[in-house]
Amino acid sequence: MPVTVEVLTNISEQDYQDIDKSYQQIVASTLISTSDLPSTFEQFWLGIDKAVFNLYGARFNSRLIGWVLISHAVIEWNVELLCVGLPNQGRGVGERILQVLTKQAAKAGCQLLTDKPIIYFEKHATKI
Repeated sequence: MPVTVEVLTNISEQDYQDIDKSYQQIVASTLISTSDLPSTFEQFWLGIDKAVFNLYGARFNSRLIGWVLISHAVIEWNVELLCVGLPNQGRGVGERILQVLTKQAAKAGCQLLTDKPIIYFEKHATKI
């Protein structure tokens, strides 16, 4: 079964649990400033301006295995945060997310920009 990427509009309790597992990697990371981050993803998401940001999820067998926060502007989409859960790191999930969103942005007449730091957890290392 392939990895599918979709915009997450109605986030279920299971989705919150799946996302929060990888979100905790960000909160625990010493590589980025996390002092202002809420302790759970649900709290983080409640504080996000939904008019500016969209959340996309990567699913495999109906479970979320990765996610990306995108800010939308008139001619560009910006990758703000990208995370893949530990069990699926190093399997191309992050690359698949970016491929799908690059195509979706182009269809919307926009460009997907990844020039800001992207948090992406590889199998045994954290990269920024």
